Amino acid sequence: TLISTDTKAPVITIASPVAAASIVKDAVVPADFSCDDGTGVGVATCTGTVADGAPINTATLGSKTFTVTSTDLEGKQSSQSVSYTVVAPG
Repeated sequence: TLISTDTKAPVITIASPVAAASIVKDAVVPADFSCDDGTGVGVATCTGTVADGAPINTATLGSKTFTVTSTDLEGKQSSQSVSYTVVAPG
């Protein structure tokens, strides 16, 4: 068996939604995120509240949280969340 020196979980970058953003109700805002294990063993999963490129939830007013979770090929897991607020138009 291989013995890895990889001690770090994948690094998650969330480009959209932007943390603390105010987004108008029913706006179409695509999720934009990525996961990178650098020089580690590689990313096994990279999963967001919605798929990368799919629209985030803007259907109802109020505070929302968007979360991405990633696991590398050795099972090390990381998670990152951003909060945004859906506001009424105008």
